[in-house]
Amino acid sequence: DDPQPRFSDVSVDLNNMEEIISAVHKAAANGGELEGLGKIIPLLTQLRDTSMAGFGAGYTSMSRSLGVLIDPAADRPVVFSRDNVRSACQAMARYRRAVLVEDDDGFLLGIVTPTDILKKVINEGISPDVTAVTSVMTENPDTATRETTFKDALHMMHDNKYLHVPVVAIVPGLLGGPQKRALGCVDVVEI
Repeated sequence: DDPQPRFSDVSVDLNNMEEIISAVHKAAANGGELEGLGKIIPLLTQLRDTSMAGFGAGYTSMSRSLGVLIDPAADRPVVFSRDNVRSACQAMARYRRAVLVEDDDGFLLGIVTPTDILKKVINEGISPDVTAVTSVMTENPDTATRETTFKDALHMMHDNKYLHVPVVAIVPGLLGGPQKRALGCVDVVEI
């Protein structure tokens, strides 16, 4: 095994979490193209599994569920459908992650990521003050629940090429079936 796996043209030390996080963010910042992300997720998985080796046979952090990352008492990274893009950007800066978009009843409508802002606002030269967050969000994003394992979440992110996944509770809806209530948003680096 090579202790210095290659990611793009940069050597990444598996024992240096800062280097790994930096590599993930470089992949995300690469013009919004995430094809290199598939190279870093196995590194994150290997690092996490190696760090959890002392917990006994058969246990890896990949078998843990996302529920351990969601603090029900914490403030959630949420904006509302009536908010503008500037509000979403301010929330992203405050929470240091993508933000979820909810309707007035508290149900998930979408997610706004830094890539959405770069491609749909900055690149297009539109004003964040007069642009509705609903016009730049990713509607009906893939979601996970508190019971989703780290492994399943990482596979979902890798297969679909995104860095954030909303964690939701499925609740009965009055019309149109079950609804999704946002509990939080998980970043690939947290897993």
